[in-house]
Amino acid sequence: MNCTRMPPFIGELVAPVCAWGGTGQRNAKSSRGRHRRARRPVLARDRGVRCSRRTGRACHEDTIRGKTTYNDGLGEQPAHLIKEAPTMREHRSNAWQTALTIVQEAEPPFIPRDAHETTVVIEYPPGDPGTPPHRHPGPAFGYVLEGEMLLELEGEPERVVRAGEAFWEPGGDVIHYQDGNNRDDIPLRFLVTMLCEPGKPMLTLVDDDELAQRADRRAARPA
Repeated sequence: MNCTRMPPFIGELVAPVCAWGGTGQRNAKSSRGRHRRARRPVLARDRGVRCSRRTGRACHEDTIRGKTTYNDGLGEQPAHLIKEAPTMREHRSNAWQTALTIVQEAEPPFIPRDAHETTVVIEYPPGDPGTPPHRHPGPAFGYVLEGEMLLELEGEPERVVRAGEAFWEPGGDVIHYQDGNNRDDIPLRFLVTMLCEPGKPMLTLVDDDELAQRADRRAARPA
């Protein structure tokens, strides 16, 4: 068997057979060497050159130019011409740092057990008095989107909450007397998030008898 006339990849397969002959053994080893050098460049790490890891690229030393290059399968590119992919942080806006505005902080006296959250948007036409006196099973947190609300809770004087302002109520036994539209020329629109007790409605109307019994708990109203 003449190993000197075999292609490199055949030479690797028959190398054990050629090893029995002196010349054939040397030629097989030479073929393997040529085949290895053709497919694999001299790695920089083999020469003591430190390279950063780049997926899909073999980092090796350009022995002619004396520069580190990267082979991506389409040809070698000098390392100083390889541009890293921009990270998300480089393009992220800093607007989030000043985007938050606290409109309300509250410490509700209780939260119903196993409470579930309900968020609603309520709209009243101009001059509408709103919902009759009622209760919520849990605390409620609101924000006026448009117009002006006339808000009154039991034990507190009525007050006007305007667009862009927040309000809250503890719920439970406290009666919510007023949530109507304070203006007769524009509509009222507000958002409320309630923590409700399972199995109970989000609000319950208070009858006239109970209102009379608790009249002393209501704050004095403007004349």
